[in-house]
Amino acid sequence: HWPTGRGVVLGEADGLHLWCNEEDHLRLFARQHGKLNLKSLWTKVQTSLSAIEKAAASSKTGFEWSDRLGYVTTCPSRLGAALRIVVTLKIPLVVGAVNLRDLCKSFDLQVHQESGNAAHGDVWNIISGDPLGVTEVDLISHVMEGCRVLVQLEQRLERGEPIFDVMPGLGADPLPGFPARHCPQHLPDLSNHHTFTAIELRGNSELYAKLRGVRTPGGTGLGLCIKPGMDVQGYPGTTASGLVTGEADCYSVFGELFMPVVAACHDFRPRAPQVHDCNEAKVSNRTVDDSGGCIQAFFVEVRRNLKDFKFAPKLSPEERKTVERVLSKALTASGAFEGDYLPLHGSQSFGSMPGGMATALQDELLTKHLAFTEPRSPAALSAGLGLDWPNGRGVYLSKSKDTAAWINEEDHFRMRVFTADTDLKKVFGKAFAKLAKIEEALLKEGHSFAHDHILGSLTVDPANIGCALRCCVVISLPRLSTRLELEGVCKAMHLSVQWKNGMWEIATTSSLGATEVDIANELLEGTAQLVSLEQAAARGESIDKLMRNLLERTGH
Repeated sequence: HWPTGRGVVLGEADGLHLWCNEEDHLRLFARQHGKLNLKSLWTKVQTSLSAIEKAAASSKTGFEWSDRLGYVTTCPSRLGAALRIVVTLKIPLVVGAVNLRDLCKSFDLQVHQESGNAAHGDVWNIISGDPLGVTEVDLISHVMEGCRVLVQLEQRLERGEPIFDVMPGLGADPLPGFPARHCPQHLPDLSNHHTFTAIELRGNSELYAKLRGVRTPGGTGLGLCIKPGMDVQGYPGTTASGLVTGEADCYSVFGELFMPVVAACHDFRPRAPQVHDCNEAKVSNRTVDDSGGCIQAFFVEVRRNLKDFKFAPKLSPEERKTVERVLSKALTASGAFEGDYLPLHGSQSFGSMPGGMATALQDELLTKHLAFTEPRSPAALSAGLGLDWPNGRGVYLSKSKDTAAWINEEDHFRMRVFTADTDLKKVFGKAFAKLAKIEEALLKEGHSFAHDHILGSLTVDPANIGCALRCCVVISLPRLSTRLELEGVCKAMHLSVQWKNGMWEIATTSSLGATEVDIANELLEGTAQLVSLEQAAARGESIDKLMRNLLERTGH
């Protein structure tokens, strides 16, 4: 019956108007431009609504209300306070520096780019969150606080100042969400969560009740460990653990949860001791790319954490500085690196280089994957990996730039050794020769790496335990890239595949229950098969049967 019964009421006050019978019976707008005062704007709205309600009451009617649902609206998404607040901000530097959507989500806010704006992404609408179950004051406060932080970040960036201390998850406080310092009485609703931790707790709710009040001798509680799995839903078919450890004892104290998650991450429950074998001579001599047209580089990555220290999610700022000092000293004394330690830009924790490395140098290293940035994913922030950023973090870089050791990124120590040729055996030998020297230097100072005889090297994420080794090849596969089966074929060979910078990164996955030599040979064997398939396709041969045979290993 359009437009019968619809209309607009313009208020005497500037920016105040009302729509009648648009979607709901009444939709009241109040606007401000220029210098904003959200509190006074809300006062104007309240005064207007009170006058309308009083007039409606005199006619023996009123607004539809439910004690359970609040104001009842046509669209269920507006139930509750039935209030939507939008603040439009011009924040070009913030948009370029952070993940704006994730940052706003941490304040329970939504964000949409202002459409049709000539600033091309500079102007964004910051919008209040779900109005159900919260008060009008809560919604207003969240918007005010979120916008205050965004404006503060923009102003700091304009002055060239660091911004991490006021960003959620990168300052002194944990990321908002599931409490890291204690567990609430009841387990959250995990019906839509897909991490291994959520799946385990959803099927065994008694376990949460049993462990929620338990603490390790070092004071780590269950809340810190499961926070990533509670805050981040994950996706069906995920391989994310949703679990982190604040110290080595978490693996035993919370073993009833950790061991099933370990089994899910690695496809078996470890019972026999973890065996290590770093003998370079046992790595295959197989040539995997005769033509030299596929493989661009190999690299080997090793993770470790210091024994008797808290792990990253539980580290205090002072302990993180101590870990930085111990490792940088050992790396220098070991002689394994002919290079220098470079604290991240903005770090104030390393006495001989206050302020860290120059921005330009850090940017250059980032482009070459030799340095690391602040964590940006909700899972990493929820895990506490960004607390007190960037203090205590840095890169020990060899002069040849073929080896980089990351200190206090996720684990205390993460070393990458690169080679720009097809000799994985060579880079494997180089990596473990360096690691042996570093371990020797640590022992002289009374330190060692955390290790368990069953689980091997202990890491923050249970998905990385065992040898805590990842071998990777950077490879060009133009013909296999057109095949939808590529990911499945790699999975069948126990390899992961990821597209990065115009190349494929093919890497080993689990390192639990296998030796270091086994893992290197697994990558060599898998790479050889992929190169063989690529070369056969280049010759015009059919590879369908070969692909099917490989896929049958995992039932794809």
